[in-house]
Amino acid sequence: MVTPPLTVVAQPVYEMGREAARRLIAEIRDEEAGPMPSFTAELITRHSIATPAVNHSLALPAPDV
Repeated sequence: MVTPPLTVVAQPVYEMGREAARRLIAEIRDEEAGPMPSFTAELITRHSIATPAVNHSLALPAPDV
C-alpha cells in the first residue's frame, strides 16, 4: 500500500477496450464504426491532495487609473 493513499482517476477500462476492439474489427471489415462514444471518468480524491496554497507574489499589480 502507498502512504498516503493516492488520488486517482477511475476509468471504465473494460468498456473502453471493448469499444476499441469493436472499432478495430469494423475497420478490418471495411465497415463504418459510427461515432466515437464518450466515457465517464471519476476523480477519486484521497489523502494525497491538499488545498492549493495562495502565492501572493504572482498577483498582478493594480492598474493605474
